Amino acid sequence: MSTRGAYERPAPGVSPPGEKPARYAAGALRSFNGSERPLEEPLEPAPPRPLTACVAADDHGVLGALLEEATSGAPEAVQLAPDGARARVFPVRAPGLSARFARAMDDVALRPLAPLPPGGPALVAVAPLSDEGIRLRSWHRGLRGLEVFQEDRFLTVVSGYARLYELGAPLSTAEGRAEAAERMATLSRRSHAVLLVLPGGRGKILRIRQDLELEHYPAVPRNPTLRSVDLALLDALVLRTVLGLKDPERTEHVVAVPSLPELVARVESGELQAGFALHPPPLWEIRAVIEAAQSLPPRCVRVEPQPPQGLLFLDPGEQPA
Repeated sequence: MSTRGAYERPAPGVSPPGEKPARYAAGALRSFNGSERPLEEPLEPAPPRPLTACVAADDHGVLGALLEEATSGAPEAVQLAPDGARARVFPVRAPGLSARFARAMDDVALRPLAPLPPGGPALVAVAPLSDEGIRLRSWHRGLRGLEVFQEDRFLTVVSGYARLYELGAPLSTAEGRAEAAERMATLSRRSHAVLLVLPGGRGKILRIRQDLELEHYPAVPRNPTLRSVDLALLDALVLRTVLGLKDPERTEHVVAVPSLPELVARVESGELQAGFALHPPPLWEIRAVIEAAQSLPPRCVRVEPQPPQGLLFLDPGEQPA
């Protein structure tokens, strides 16, 4: 993989003193239709293009140090992302620095956070896990149009796999969502849990029973590292085993939702029958998956701040292929 540039996107809000912003290395390097364009200034808001966020373990901070060096000067241009955030662009043109980037990328294990589009080389944004500005956010799951889902029956069956805990405040309120997030964060330190979102602002925490012999369930991943990922257990025990879905990620009955407020709103509106919210995985868990040479489930986590779309960097004198 070769690298064409780096870009820096400040974390949302005001960063605490001394906290460095998230930085990404952009690699590519041919677009799928064969048409590449050089960086232009000023950059207009770009339409979405195939761009996949990846994470790299970078335990020794090599990639992070290179990004620090690449972004030490003045930016060449500013990109306005679709959400209004600003990203400063730093093309890497020095042959020596570009070569060091290429070596670093070859030496670290990368894991995409979404499936790579088929058809050829992909444009990716690589975020080192050593960057203190990186935050991981979970993708949640919603159910729609699933005839076998009947709330009472579901709760009865799923109680064989998870203990059910009630919440004190409705999820339709900020107080209720804060309570749910706090309890999920507490449980995630020592066990696996899923937040069940039901109509009427109701919510229940499903705590996976610790006495289950997970290796004996056919739907559960064989690799023990993947069995530590909450989404993998939601997929295996709840969606496949309890609800009988053969391939949850490829059915119209399961949709990925990026935030808890949106998930609650879509259940409240009747668009979704119910939802399952997940606590963001810790960085060590992602690193363990990388070290085990395993792939995360599709639509498992995303990086925040998210890299802006539509960026591609060309070296001087290089002509589009």
